[in-house]
Amino acid sequence: MVGTAARVLVGLRAAAGPLLSPRAPWAPAACAVYAANLLVGTASLRRHRMPRSLHHRLFVLTCATTSCAAACSLPRARSRGLALAGALLPLAALPRFGAHARRRPRRHVLLAASAAPFYLTALALWAAGLRDHQEA
Repeated sequence: MVGTAARVLVGLRAAAGPLLSPRAPWAPAACAVYAANLLVGTASLRRHRMPRSLHHRLFVLTCATTSCAAACSLPRARSRGLALAGALLPLAALPRFGAHARRRPRRHVLLAASAAPFYLTALALWAAGLRDHQEA
């Protein structure tokens, strides 16, 4: 039984290897989902017909992709992983302190936008690492 479980784990690790690589595009994916969430949230505040559930679903997806990107980056690309972990802090505070965006949109927007420098840093570090790998 233990041998079978070990073989399954080895197979899963081999299959997921490219996704867990520090060069995998998790950081750009997290940045793209964050940007999409900002656009939907901004459109929603501007009274466009955007369902709030779309914004909430994108928020959950933003947190999930950012967590995956940070976890996959930490072993080898520590600075990129820490930048993405820093982006999780304002995202974690949003449900508590940024709630009621209709009544207090300024606080919600400022808290959500405070994650942007972390995402930009992670994206720049990912691009620099990709460029360094291509030059080598």
